[in-house]
Amino acid sequence: MGRFTTRHPDEPAAAVTSALAGAREHVPVTVPGTDAAGVMRVLTRSESLTIKAEALALFKERGLVTDDGMIAAVAHDDWKCEIAARHLAIAVRMTDELDTPLAPLDDWRELSDEQISGPWDRYQDLRDRLDPLGADAKPLTEDELAMMRSASKKKDVTALRSFGLHKLAIFAATTGGLPAS
Repeated sequence: MGRFTTRHPDEPAAAVTSALAGAREHVPVTVPGTDAAGVMRVLTRSESLTIKAEALALFKERGLVTDDGMIAAVAHDDWKCEIAARHLAIAVRMTDELDTPLAPLDDWRELSDEQISGPWDRYQDLRDRLDPLGADAKPLTEDELAMMRSASKKKDVTALRSFGLHKLAIFAATTGGLPAS
Protein backbone atom coordinates (compact mmCIF):
# COMPACT_ATOMS: atom_id res chain seq x y z
CA MET A 1 0.00 0.00 0.00
CA GLY A 2 2.83 2.39 -0.74
CA ARG A 3 3.99 4.90 1.83
CA PHE A 4 1.32 4.15 4.43
CA THR A 5 3.03 0.97 5.57
CA THR A 6 6.26 2.29 7.06
CA ARG A 7 7.56 5.12 9.18
CA HIS A 8 11.03 6.54 8.79
CA PRO A 9 13.18 5.18 11.65
CA ASP A 10 14.70 8.58 12.40
CA GLU A 11 11.31 10.36 12.47
CA PRO A 12 10.21 11.34 15.99
CA ALA A 13 7.07 9.61 17.22
CA ALA A 14 5.37 12.95 17.83
CA ALA A 15 5.95 15.34 14.94
CA VAL A 16 6.51 18.97 15.84
CA THR A 17 4.64 21.82 14.20
CA SER A 18 6.73 23.57 11.59
CA ALA A 19 6.51 27.24 12.45
CA LEU A 20 7.96 28.68 9.28
CA ALA A 21 7.85 26.85 6.00
CA GLY A 22 6.90 29.02 3.13
CA ALA A 23 4.84 31.15 5.55
CA ARG A 24 2.52 28.19 6.18
CA GLU A 25 1.66 26.49 9.40
CA HIS A 26 2.18 22.73 9.41
CA VAL A 27 0.57 20.56 12.07
CA PRO A 28 1.29 16.92 12.91
CA VAL A 29 -1.04 14.30 11.49
CA THR A 30 -1.11 10.51 11.50
CA VAL A 31 -3.03 8.09 9.34
CA PRO A 32 -5.13 5.80 11.57
CA GLY A 33 -4.29 2.12 11.34
CA THR A 34 -0.83 2.79 9.87
CA ASP A 35 2.59 3.92 11.02
CA ALA A 36 2.40 6.84 8.58
CA ALA A 37 2.80 10.29 10.09
CA GLY A 38 3.62 13.65 8.62
CA VAL A 39 2.66 17.28 8.79
CA MET A 40 -0.25 19.00 7.14
CA ARG A 41 -0.84 22.46 5.76
CA VAL A 42 -3.91 24.20 4.40
CA LEU A 43 -4.14 24.27 0.62
CA THR A 44 -4.34 27.49 -1.31
CA ARG A 45 -7.65 28.42 -2.87
CA SER A 46 -6.11 27.74 -6.26
CA GLU A 47 -5.10 24.22 -5.21
CA SER A 48 -8.59 23.54 -3.83
CA LEU A 49 -10.24 24.78 -7.01
CA THR A 50 -7.98 22.56 -9.13
CA ILE A 51 -8.88 19.58 -6.94
CA LYS A 52 -12.59 20.20 -7.44
CA ALA A 53 -12.21 20.64 -11.20
CA GLU A 54 -10.16 17.44 -11.56
CA ALA A 55 -12.56 15.45 -9.37
CA LEU A 56 -15.54 16.74 -11.33
CA ALA A 57 -13.87 15.75 -14.60
CA LEU A 58 -13.29 12.24 -13.21
CA PHE A 59 -16.90 11.93 -12.05
CA LYS A 60 -18.17 13.16 -15.45
CA GLU A 61 -15.95 10.61 -17.18
CA ARG A 62 -17.47 7.86 -15.04
CA GLY A 63 -21.04 9.03 -15.62
CA LEU A 64 -21.59 10.20 -12.04
CA VAL A 65 -22.70 13.75 -12.87
CA THR A 66 -26.32 14.55 -13.71
CA ASP A 67 -27.40 16.63 -16.68
CA ASP A 68 -27.68 19.71 -14.49
CA GLY A 69 -24.05 19.34 -13.35
CA MET A 70 -24.74 17.88 -9.91
CA ILE A 71 -23.04 14.81 -8.48
CA ALA A 72 -25.37 11.83 -8.79
CA ALA A 73 -27.06 10.96 -5.51
CA VAL A 74 -25.57 7.44 -5.51
CA ALA A 75 -22.07 8.94 -5.69
CA HIS A 76 -22.40 11.65 -3.04
CA ASP A 77 -20.33 9.79 -0.42
CA ASP A 78 -17.74 8.89 -3.07
CA TRP A 79 -17.47 12.58 -4.00
CA LYS A 80 -16.75 13.56 -0.40
CA CYS A 81 -14.08 10.85 -0.09
CA GLU A 82 -12.50 11.80 -3.43
CA ILE A 83 -12.31 15.46 -2.41
CA ALA A 84 -10.82 14.48 0.96
CA ALA A 85 -8.25 12.11 -0.57
CA ARG A 86 -7.18 14.70 -3.14
CA HIS A 87 -6.79 17.42 -0.49
CA LEU A 88 -4.81 15.14 1.81
CA ALA A 89 -2.54 13.95 -1.00
CA ILE A 90 -1.37 17.55 -1.39
CA ALA A 91 -1.71 18.84 2.17
CA VAL A 92 0.06 16.04 4.07
CA ARG A 93 3.84 16.21 3.69
CA MET A 94 6.85 14.34 5.00
CA THR A 95 7.79 15.74 8.41
CA ASP A 96 11.40 16.52 7.52
CA GLU A 97 10.85 17.16 3.79
CA LEU A 98 8.00 19.61 3.35
CA ASP A 99 8.38 19.53 -0.43
CA THR A 100 7.62 15.80 -0.46
CA PRO A 101 4.06 14.48 -0.17
CA LEU A 102 3.56 11.78 2.47
CA ALA A 103 1.96 9.56 -0.18
CA PRO A 104 0.57 9.81 -3.70
CA LEU A 105 -3.16 10.17 -4.42
CA ASP A 106 -3.53 6.50 -5.36
CA ASP A 107 -2.33 5.48 -1.88
CA TRP A 108 -4.83 7.82 -0.22
CA ARG A 109 -7.60 6.29 -2.34
CA GLU A 110 -6.70 2.83 -1.06
CA LEU A 111 -7.46 3.81 2.53
CA SER A 112 -10.81 3.09 4.15
CA ASP A 113 -13.28 5.90 4.76
CA GLU A 114 -12.49 5.64 8.46
CA GLN A 115 -8.76 6.10 7.85
CA ILE A 116 -9.38 9.16 5.70
CA SER A 117 -11.91 10.74 8.05
CA GLY A 118 -9.46 11.41 10.90
CA PRO A 119 -6.89 13.36 8.87
CA TRP A 120 -9.70 15.01 6.86
CA ASP A 121 -11.41 16.23 10.06
CA ARG A 122 -8.05 17.58 11.24
CA TYR A 123 -7.55 19.31 7.88
CA GLN A 124 -10.98 20.95 8.00
CA ASP A 125 -10.40 22.11 11.57
CA LEU A 126 -7.03 23.59 10.60
CA ARG A 127 -8.55 25.27 7.54
CA ASP A 128 -11.38 26.73 9.63
CA ARG A 129 -8.90 28.05 12.18
CA LEU A 130 -6.54 29.61 9.62
CA ASP A 131 -8.96 30.63 6.87
CA PRO A 132 -8.93 34.42 6.64
CA LEU A 133 -12.53 34.36 5.45
CA GLY A 134 -13.60 32.14 8.33
CA ALA A 135 -14.90 35.04 10.41
CA ASP A 136 -17.08 36.06 7.47
CA ALA A 137 -18.22 32.51 6.80
CA LYS A 138 -21.87 31.97 6.00
CA PRO A 139 -24.13 30.81 8.81
CA LEU A 140 -25.35 27.24 8.80
CA THR A 141 -28.02 26.53 6.22
CA GLU A 142 -31.41 25.21 7.28
CA ASP A 143 -30.46 21.81 5.81
CA GLU A 144 -27.21 21.73 7.80
CA LEU A 145 -29.06 22.68 10.97
CA ALA A 146 -31.65 19.96 10.36
CA MET A 147 -28.98 17.32 9.68
CA MET A 148 -27.00 18.35 12.75
CA ARG A 149 -30.10 18.35 14.97
CA SER A 150 -31.01 14.89 13.69
CA ALA A 151 -27.47 13.56 14.23
CA SER A 152 -27.41 15.09 17.70
CA LYS A 153 -30.71 13.47 18.69
CA LYS A 154 -29.43 10.11 17.41
CA LYS A 155 -26.09 10.67 19.17
CA ASP A 156 -24.42 10.04 15.79
CA VAL A 157 -20.93 11.30 16.59
CA THR A 158 -19.53 10.31 13.18
CA ALA A 159 -22.12 12.39 11.35
CA LEU A 160 -21.54 15.35 13.67
CA ARG A 161 -17.75 15.15 13.23
CA SER A 162 -18.17 15.23 9.46
CA PHE A 163 -19.23 18.88 9.74
CA GLY A 164 -15.87 19.97 11.21
CA LEU A 165 -15.08 21.95 14.32
CA HIS A 166 -16.07 25.34 12.94
CA LYS A 167 -19.61 24.29 12.00
CA LEU A 168 -19.99 22.31 15.22
CA ALA A 169 -19.10 25.43 17.18
CA ILE A 170 -21.68 27.48 15.25
CA PHE A 171 -24.23 24.71 15.86
CA ALA A 172 -23.46 24.65 19.59
CA ALA A 173 -23.73 28.42 19.81
CA THR A 174 -26.96 28.41 17.82
CA THR A 175 -28.66 25.65 19.79
CA GLY A 176 -26.90 26.34 23.09
CA GLY A 177 -28.53 26.10 26.45
CA LEU A 178 -29.08 23.33 28.90
CA PRO A 179 -31.58 20.63 27.95
CA ALA A 180 -34.87 20.62 29.82
CA SER A 181 -34.82 18.28 32.81
